[in-house]
Amino acid sequence: MEDSDNKRNKMDNEKKPTRSTKACLECRSMKSRCNGDGTNTCERCLKRGVACVYEQTVRRRGKDKRPRIVTRRNKSKSKSDSFDEPVTKRPRTSLSTSTSSSFDEQQYTHSPQSSTPVLSTAARPPLTSHSRQHSNDLFNSVTTPAFLSPNTQFAHFTQFAPPSPQFLISPNTSYERETFWDLLVNDRCNVNQSKDRTKVNKSISDDLWLVFSRCDFIATLFNISNFFDNINDSARRVNVEPSLIHSLLAISHALQGQFQIAYVMADRAHSTLRSAMMTGRLTVGIAQSAVVGSTFSDCTQTDLTQVLQYYESFPLGTFNIKRLAAPLYAADAVIKNLALTCLDADKVAHVFDDDGIPISTTEQEVINFNDMHLQPPLHSTEDSSTCPCQSWAQPSHVTRKDDAIRFRHIPKFATENVSESHIHQEEIRRVVWGTVNNGWYLQMLDPHAVATLHTSQSSNYGVFYTAESFVLSLPEEGLRRWSRYTLWAFVDRLKLLCHAATRLSRSLPPLELHMRANKISAEVDKIERDLANLHSCNRGVHGWHVSNVAFITRLILTAKTRQFSHPDGTNTGPSDYYTRQRAREWLDAHSLIWDHIINKQSIANQPMIFVALICQALRCLDLVALDSAFTRAIHVARNILKGIEEMIAIYPTSESSDLDKMMTKVKVSCDELEKRTILAQCQPNDSIILQNIQYIKNEQS
Repeated sequence: MEDSDNKRNKMDNEKKPTRSTKACLECRSMKSRCNGDGTNTCERCLKRGVACVYEQTVRRRGKDKRPRIVTRRNKSKSKSDSFDEPVTKRPRTSLSTSTSSSFDEQQYTHSPQSSTPVLSTAARPPLTSHSRQHSNDLFNSVTTPAFLSPNTQFAHFTQFAPPSPQFLISPNTSYERETFWDLLVNDRCNVNQSKDRTKVNKSISDDLWLVFSRCDFIATLFNISNFFDNINDSARRVNVEPSLIHSLLAISHALQGQFQIAYVMADRAHSTLRSAMMTGRLTVGIAQSAVVGSTFSDCTQTDLTQVLQYYESFPLGTFNIKRLAAPLYAADAVIKNLALTCLDADKVAHVFDDDGIPISTTEQEVINFNDMHLQPPLHSTEDSSTCPCQSWAQPSHVTRKDDAIRFRHIPKFATENVSESHIHQEEIRRVVWGTVNNGWYLQMLDPHAVATLHTSQSSNYGVFYTAESFVLSLPEEGLRRWSRYTLWAFVDRLKLLCHAATRLSRSLPPLELHMRANKISAEVDKIERDLANLHSCNRGVHGWHVSNVAFITRLILTAKTRQFSHPDGTNTGPSDYYTRQRAREWLDAHSLIWDHIINKQSIANQPMIFVALICQALRCLDLVALDSAFTRAIHVARNILKGIEEMIAIYPTSESSDLDKMMTKVKVSCDELEKRTILAQCQPNDSIILQNIQYIKNEQS
């Protein structure tokens, strides 16, 4: 026994581990055996001469595992069965209700009128197991939302669903209007290194006044005194649109030659106009800023002397029709949503419908034309030499335009005190008129540029009221009778007729298409007869402009109905809407304008209307057959081909390639006709051409 006990003790001594259960940190890091006892230095640390440090708490195992989801749900369920202690939830930060000290709470409202309060979720008791067991009773007692009307569905969900915070909140629409002026003043103070805000405000007003003094069309859009009253008054300045001020300042800096600042203001105008449209702020000021915004384009030349003023004076350099058409769509959206075209339907007694047919807006069976100022004046033989249009024509030093290229007359606002409502309605009429007129010019350059404008597809009540109200305000009774028979009223009426001809659809039945075209053509003929009988100023450039729009209207009607008139594609006879003689006279007038006006000045300084009309002239040559009956007209057109090429080089359009093809076709046809045809000399019986030459010479003398 003793031997066995000794052997067992010996084996126990041999199996005794030399490593301590509590190793030092140095041995742990080196992953070696430590023979320390937890208090004294181990042999390894003693040999290496390092401090032997022992950890106070010994880790026996790893971290506890996370409880399973089922276990946690059971625990929360057991807690929810008791209402004695509240349910604690994990705190969450609400994105919509978090506030900052640097921003006001009202900046996150939907509109300036109604502020959105801070949303808070009301405390509701959790559903117990008993309530969940009988949840089907609620479903059975309430009709399914899918079978309810939209209003009932909305009421159902708002009644039973808990309120939830809104994550998408519209920005404050009045924020830009409240801060844009301070930003302008601060920028001007930094540039001028001045701290006097009064002088800075005056300098900004001077820049705005420069635009009104140099650009006649922009000046006629506003009541200038009322405009500056709103600008100078800080309380009324909130009603001014930032995009409008930025657009005017962009034009002003461009006029002063400060193109870098003009580009900055143009970008601000574009961004503020876009933000206003995206937030749904549709006001008359937005429409005004959109029309003004379409008056400047890309200015690539440093010697710009005058900005684009409604196509009356285009700047040097290239331009983009789509960019110019974009603000018109914004103005058209405002006019459409605010129903501005329905104004003054009770005041205007004679308007035009979509087909250009005059209709009456009164309920009287017999219209008294004397009371409505619609009867044309009766001229005697001795009074035929003087035209009333010359009585109110503004001199060139007031309009800053030559008399030869001033095509229309827009009266400015009256200087006497008028009511705010009258100013507001008059500004609306002028915005509608400006949008229609600008769309007409763009349509002449590119037929597809603004084909979908609402203003070109409506009756536009009140468009003519502006021109007529000026005539009606004249003191003399004889001049007041010219309400709808002024030269500029003829131009406006013809422009709408041109719109009506453009909108005629070829998908209509042939008979209906010809009936509508005949109505438009008859109205055009009536305007031309009134022009010849009532005006002594119907010759020269002004009369040529009216006749030109009338001819373009007939040209469009011919193009629309040609597939039915001549199925084989040939011209066997004169059309019902134009004749070859009229086309020849029209091209002769183009040649006269070119020789006596455009050639004497720089082409770049000429109105943009000439480019549009020459494009239409090329379309006329391409439309009709180039045969011997058009020999003289083609010869006349060949004289201005060089000028057309120069104009296209200065003012490139989206149809430049098509125009180049037309010009090549005309040149080839002219060369062939000159070889086999002897051109006839100008006969004295061409009285119209000689009269045009005489009147143009008299205007320039």
